[in-house]
Amino acid sequence: MIMTNTNVNNACRMWKKKESKLELAATMIRKVMPEFQSREHVIILCDSWYTKQNLVCIVNEYPNLDLIGNARIDSVMYDLAPAHTGRRGRPAKHGKRLSVETDFTFSGEKIGDYYTGVRRVFTRIFGNQEVLAYVTATEKEHGKKRLFSVRFFQKNCRFSVHGRKKHH
Repeated sequence: MIMTNTNVNNACRMWKKKESKLELAATMIRKVMPEFQSREHVIILCDSWYTKQNLVCIVNEYPNLDLIGNARIDSVMYDLAPAHTGRRGRPAKHGKRLSVETDFTFSGEKIGDYYTGVRRVFTRIFGNQEVLAYVTATEKEHGKKRLFSVRFFQKNCRFSVHGRKKHH
């Protein structure tokens, strides 16, 4: 879903079985992005059904396009690659596999109805790239958790997780 103040009517059409829904979404994004060339930053927001490699890779085609996606809670994430040890052999591409349950430190207090944890991770969803992974939880220990992948790191960017503004 693309949210903007600009009217872009040519992006709306019904799904036809000739292309997958992910291909249709990518086609729609490619059709509207020329309208946003002058925009500093365009963000796609999507649910977990669309946060898949063959759609999120489109952000690499446009320098001003980024994505925030609700990812599957069991999505594979890795810690960032450790520093090169100086020993022989190829350096590691990524660190250890991370778990939403044990590898995120949650905020001390709730923001709205949720505790939040964030860290930079390595994931293949975005084509072997570093992303920010946000985990929200209703309770720190055993509450229901949700995972969001965010593919941008601008320092002055503002975005909302469950309705509360965060600054990075």
